[in-house]
This record gives sequence, C-alpha cells and structure tokens, in this order.
Amino acid sequence: MLRGTQKKVVYVKNTGGAVFEEAFFVLKEERGCGISSDDMIGEANRIIAEHTARGGIREEKSGKIFPAWLFFLFGMLLSLAITVGTVIAMSIG
Repeated sequence: MLRGTQKKVVYVKNTGGAVFEEAFFVLKEERGCGISSDDMIGEANRIIAEHTARGGIREEKSGKIFPAWLFFLFGMLLSLAITVGTVIAMSIG
C-alpha cells in the first residue's frame, strides 16, 4: 500500500487505433507544470500512433556489445586450448 503518493494521469479514450482502445499516461513529476492540456494530449496521441504503426511492439536496445553465443564460443575454445595444452604437457613430461 502506498500512502502520500499523488500522480498526474492523462487518460485517452477512443484512441482511433486498431490496437489500443484506451490509454493511461503517467506524467513525470518535474514535467507536470507549465504544459498545456492540448500539448499533453498531442504527445499521448503521438505515442499511441507510433505504437499502433508498429503493431504495439516495443523496440528495446539491449545495450550489449557482444552476443551471448560469442562468450559461449570463447569459453569452449579456451577450455579446448587448456585441455590440449595439458595433454601435450603430460605426453612430453
């Protein structure tokens, strides 16, 4: 349960899109003042239009430089090199 918390919400009904019927937008605390209601509704409609155009799919950046399979491959090659080195060292000595 939250106490003493107040959020400003913009509610958009009948979005006109094929995907969303209604939408709720929670305003950032520092942005709530000084913006007209027309600007807020315009921004909400822009976001709805973008998501409707993409079919409601959210695009996320992973922020990863190397994919996971590359680390797996590196680990396999490293373990192979250690094994081969150990076998060669044991056969020499």
